[in-house]
Amino acid sequence: MRGGYLRFQAQYLRRIRLPLWEDVPEAVHKALVDAADSEDIQGCNDAVAALYRLTTEERSAIGSNNERDSQ
Repeated sequence: MRGGYLRFQAQYLRRIRLPLWEDVPEAVHKALVDAADSEDIQGCNDAVAALYRLTTEERSAIGSNNERDSQ
């Protein structure tokens, strides 16, 4: 939990399936790039949620690492 970030075991991280970059919809692709370039954590979270089609309930279950989410 150093620095406010959770640590995860490699065996669980290996189970996360990442889509091929060329299969990512253009709008999500642009949102991910723009958010990363501007270091916009909320923008990254929003783009990833769109990529994985997460519901509001699923996003709530994951939690937040952003002050703005907790307000």
